[in-house]
Amino acid sequence: MKKPLVSIIIPVFMNETSLAHLYGKLKNVMAQVKTCIFELIFVDDGSTDHSYQELVKLKKKDSRVRIIQFTKNFGQLQAIKAGLNAAKGNAVINMSADLQDSPTLIASMIEKWNKGLKIVICNRVGRDDGFVANMTSKLFYSLMNNVIPGMPKNGFDYFLLDRAAVDVLKNYITRHSFIQGEILLTGFTPSYIPYKRQKRIYGRSQWTLAKKLKYFVDGIITLSYVPIRVVSFLGICLSVLSLLYAAIVVALWLFKQTPFPGYAPLMIVLLFTTGMIMTTTGIIGEYIWRIYDMVKNKPDYVIKK
Repeated sequence: MKKPLVSIIIPVFMNETSLAHLYGKLKNVMAQVKTCIFELIFVDDGSTDHSYQELVKLKKKDSRVRIIQFTKNFGQLQAIKAGLNAAKGNAVINMSADLQDSPTLIASMIEKWNKGLKIVICNRVGRDDGFVANMTSKLFYSLMNNVIPGMPKNGFDYFLLDRAAVDVLKNYITRHSFIQGEILLTGFTPSYIPYKRQKRIYGRSQWTLAKKLKYFVDGIITLSYVPIRVVSFLGICLSVLSLLYAAIVVALWLFKQTPFPGYAPLMIVLLFTTGMIMTTTGIIGEYIWRIYDMVKNKPDYVIKK
């Protein structure tokens, strides 16, 4: 009986120092797992260091290595999407290139998959990153948990998808997707493997605060109507507050305590309209920008080699 193929996708961005070490650990894992065969898909997301040259060296050593090189940096999401589109496996695993997620967990993921599970998630129960990284991550995923039921409180990036889940997910992913949420919304029941994310040894994280904030906004807006509902709630609250303040201003007017003629109606109108305009314009603008970006129909990524 032919062994199933498992594709391992590794997005790469400025990871030249960790790639050889990662490959060594993956090679050991692939040798230990006898139930399937593997392909390694490295997606070079526009690295400006020597990551691509390191990948070429690995390709010469091992025919299981496949390389996709982007023309520029399109982002981790697009690198994962390119890997999913290229993967031939019966199952697909996504993992980072920085060795903070231990490759030894692959055996446990495949074991669960062999039992019929369609989605296996390695969820972080702790991390050896700095204080700021820990706090921002906890805040981010605690907020996302209110939008997406089942989201682990520390999030996840390390996961296995059965081919059936991959085919569904490829149709879900758009330019501004929140992929963890998309995975949980496929409808397949996930299984979880808790682990502690290791301290980064090789290179420096390129996951900046600006990228985290954009990803958070993408997640909230792409997968949820929460912003629109928040706007509606704020509108109601501001209307109620305006009516209450209007009563106060009218009372002041009756007792001739207003600073100048016309003060009462001016303050009521300003209170009601300014807050509503500022709040709704920002939220609606986010939605319009995403519609505009998708209508332009730009490619999500461009492959150089």
